[in-house]
Amino acid sequence: MASSSKSKGKFSVPFEIESGKTYYLGRFVAHSIPDPRKVLAIPLVGYFVYDHNKAKDLEVASLKYPELNIESIYSIELEGNAHPYIYREMLKEPSVDFESWELHEF
Repeated sequence: MASSSKSKGKFSVPFEIESGKTYYLGRFVAHSIPDPRKVLAIPLVGYFVYDHNKAKDLEVASLKYPELNIESIYSIELEGNAHPYIYREMLKEPSVDFESWELHEF
């Protein structure tokens, strides 16, 4: 059996960019949360942990892509949390309102 989920509500993190420019948005790491209502506690929903470490990330990128001009890359930083989907650190005891998610099993 496979499953997927998505938020019932609309979600966006607005930002503006300009044509012809390169931007660094940060690093987003996905974490899953098991559904406690299921016997097997299959992870059905999740959240992202956001990290904005431009200097470190672009240093690593420039090792793989030496032609990358890291001085010309603009930075866009997410301010605060974008609850309930994006956080600045991993949640110690994540909880989810499962009624706000569409869950699909196939």
